[in-house]
Amino acid sequence: MEQQAKPRPTTLLGLPPEIQTKIFSYLAVSFGKPSIQAILRTCKQFYNIALPISVSIFRNTVHCLEGGGPCSSARNVLFLRYILVSKPFLARHVKTVIVGSLSPRDTEESKDEGPGNGSTDEDLAVYQQQIETIVGAITGKSFDKTSRWRTAWAEDLKAGNPDAQVTLILLTCPNIRTLLYEETSNCSHFHTLLPFLRDLYLKGNRYVARISHTAVPLSNLQDVFHEANNDKVGCREFYLEAPRLFALPHLRFYECIMAYGSDEAAKKFRRLPPRSSSVEDINLHSSYATASLLRDMLNSCKALKKFEFIRGMYDLSEEAMPRDFLEAVLPHADTLEDLYINLEDDWDHGWNWSSCPERLYMGTELSQMHALKRLTLGMRTLTGMLAGRPQNHKKIALQMPLKVEGAPRLVDCLPENLEYLQIHQCGEGILEQAKELISVAPRRFKKLTYLGLLFNEWELDGKVDLSCTASSLTLDIGYQIPAMVMYDLGRIDTMKREGDLVRNLTSRIYSENLRRIYSWMRGVGDVRIPQSYQYVDDPDLFEE
Repeated sequence: MEQQAKPRPTTLLGLPPEIQTKIFSYLAVSFGKPSIQAILRTCKQFYNIALPISVSIFRNTVHCLEGGGPCSSARNVLFLRYILVSKPFLARHVKTVIVGSLSPRDTEESKDEGPGNGSTDEDLAVYQQQIETIVGAITGKSFDKTSRWRTAWAEDLKAGNPDAQVTLILLTCPNIRTLLYEETSNCSHFHTLLPFLRDLYLKGNRYVARISHTAVPLSNLQDVFHEANNDKVGCREFYLEAPRLFALPHLRFYECIMAYGSDEAAKKFRRLPPRSSSVEDINLHSSYATASLLRDMLNSCKALKKFEFIRGMYDLSEEAMPRDFLEAVLPHADTLEDLYINLEDDWDHGWNWSSCPERLYMGTELSQMHALKRLTLGMRTLTGMLAGRPQNHKKIALQMPLKVEGAPRLVDCLPENLEYLQIHQCGEGILEQAKELISVAPRRFKKLTYLGLLFNEWELDGKVDLSCTASSLTLDIGYQIPAMVMYDLGRIDTMKREGDLVRNLTSRIYSENLRRIYSWMRGVGDVRIPQSYQYVDDPDLFEE
């Protein structure tokens, strides 16, 4: 009997191209120096496989702790020349764009780069033709009305304006799935492109058909992250951009840090037809929202699945109250699965609650959220009770009550299909209702497997006396110090010469490590802010 020869081990070169593509895709990274560049220099076969992957992520920003990280005009020029002049077929392979501040800055760095940042007349001619072709297709008969904008765009490209350059990248790359960007104040080209696209999609498919599907700008965008700067002006960019982005046909995830959700923003959301937006996941951190903004923003969504809101550091007038949040999400009772609200309960926000104290908590209508599986709320938002007298730096005469008279019990507010419940900023007042919930959970809330209670340590005389014997329910109790409350709000204090600065921990642009840890460890447990993790710093970011 002949002995069968052992099969030779398969080498990387011998793998099918689709498997090589999958392997190489892990070398294209959003943070740090990409290893894919080394593959391009290996052999012709690997070069052909890796070349489209090498442009799949375009990142143009560097480490900047206080935000407002620079967006290099020179790097924009290199990339534009690559995808429009040298190898235009690569434009369709760009999937992720990450850029820092696009706002004009009179810095020494920008002066040193010089006019045009290396763009030749031939390059600029190609860029202008690209603008003429796509903007002409978008605007159709209204093309002549855009002449002033197109002329200014060409001039700003010649001057090396980051706003003009990045907007051209967005116009040129039709398959962008993810867009992460920072400050855009005074960015005329970015803020002109968005309404053109919004109006295009609102007019219907026959207008979209003017251009082939693969060429419609941002038509495949699914994920947007916008991070404003630490000032009220930067926060206002939200109302200019979010209502326009929500009109994009395939956008699913929208996240904004420091969104200024005013009534003015609400008016712009009302321009969208009700239930027309495909956005399913909204995440607003360190943000501000009025009741009308919440209502009109969520009313534009077809089927919301997740909503997360963490209030910002500013106390602003007419801020939405807990009942406003409930009324905004109720129309999505059959689809919303995850609700996370942190309104910083231990602060007196100066709400006008005296004539309607029931708006200080959500109420029994919360039980109508039939699809809700995960719920994270503050004790006051859920029960109308406070752990202690709220902080009040404005010395408002009428402070919120420690307990709202007539507020419903915890068990009467929860949806029956709930699987995960976390209540933060708790005090001893919740103990009786928590015991009631634990006792009835196996019968009334059969799917509930996790109950987390975060107590304000400074409000307690000692450890709480609470236990759970039900095998189907995990009880998790944590004690928070003030610094940990700030951590759960997504903030970390850092010092600058100008004074204190509050920086959000959840930045997808600058703090990938901190964001990952924050998402994992926020919640219950006696945990502290990790000191060993700092913001991502990549000194070789612009190396080609």
